[in-house]
Amino acid sequence: MGFDDVLNMFLPKKTLSEKEIRQYLQRQQTIDSRSHLTQGMRLANIREGFDDNNNKFVKMGRKEKKVLRDISNNYDRAVSQYATAYKQYLEEHATLTKSVEDCRVDCLERITGDGIDVANQKKACVAGCSLKGVQVLKCKNTYKGHNRDSSKKCKDLVANHCTDGSVNPGTTSRNFVNSSEQADSHSTTLAEGCCECGGGGGGKPSAYINGTQVKSCNDLDKAFGGNSGDGTAANFKPFCQNAGSGVSTFNASKNANFHQKYSAVKSKNDAAMAEANKLKKKINTLIQTRNKLRGTIASEEDSLDANLKIFEEKYSELTGYGEGGKDYTSIALHETTMNKKNAEELKFYMWSVLAIVLIITVVSNFKKKPA
Repeated sequence: MGFDDVLNMFLPKKTLSEKEIRQYLQRQQTIDSRSHLTQGMRLANIREGFDDNNNKFVKMGRKEKKVLRDISNNYDRAVSQYATAYKQYLEEHATLTKSVEDCRVDCLERITGDGIDVANQKKACVAGCSLKGVQVLKCKNTYKGHNRDSSKKCKDLVANHCTDGSVNPGTTSRNFVNSSEQADSHSTTLAEGCCECGGGGGGKPSAYINGTQVKSCNDLDKAFGGNSGDGTAANFKPFCQNAGSGVSTFNASKNANFHQKYSAVKSKNDAAMAEANKLKKKINTLIQTRNKLRGTIASEEDSLDANLKIFEEKYSELTGYGEGGKDYTSIALHETTMNKKNAEELKFYMWSVLAIVLIITVVSNFKKKPA
């Protein structure tokens, strides 16, 4: 007699046998339930795993912040260097400008006497101070090219007519560089647009004598009532050329080369702007990435919430399988355990009864023996 037979002998017929329990556990419905529960466990683990993903985002955030700090530090450093260079530039410009004023004062104090010639000597000297003044920007040609052939620039046209900012002596050169026939498409003449002839943008400073603009000590004749190159200002030209020679603070070479300082300051400014652009681009990239992540995360969260809702509905449905919503798997296992316990107790009772009967039999037989 097997264990199943003993159970069926002493327990109610509705009790499940071990075979029936195994069969129940192998039913497709039960297998599906297990599968859904397993998926639920995995889904729960995924939710718990968000901590690890958050750590990844935190690490990414720290890395991006470090990149931004490095770019920001580079920008601050570039701005600081630009500010220092610009301050030094302004201080030196102020010093050189004051030296030009000292030169003018020297002309008025050093040249003494009365008469028109003395007055013209002072004017020529003061003009020389201005012509040797501070050159802020390097000269840049504004001549765009010959009106009939734009490929012909200043260097192609003035080589034989201008030298170092002045028009060569003689009417031929003067007429050529001032001719409208040689002008560009904007009517800018060679004299007006070429640095080599004293024109262009920036470059050496100019001076005014008697209302006439003078760009060189070699071009004073017209300012003193004559024509260019006719020698009218021959007696005044030396005063222009020697202006500032006796002034200790005045340095014509530094004034002429000051435009190099501007180039250095501009390069510092360009470096600062480059770092600013890097910072701006990086911030824009991070903003775009952040917005994209927000959209992606929101979509994934919606999808996860939907899946969790479905899981909860399925789980609730699965726990309601069977009559009254009972979980027969757990009930069967519990009843099997209780039946085993009852069977063991029954075995103990039966053996006890058998032992008592045996003892009574022995005692009775013992009393029947003759003395």
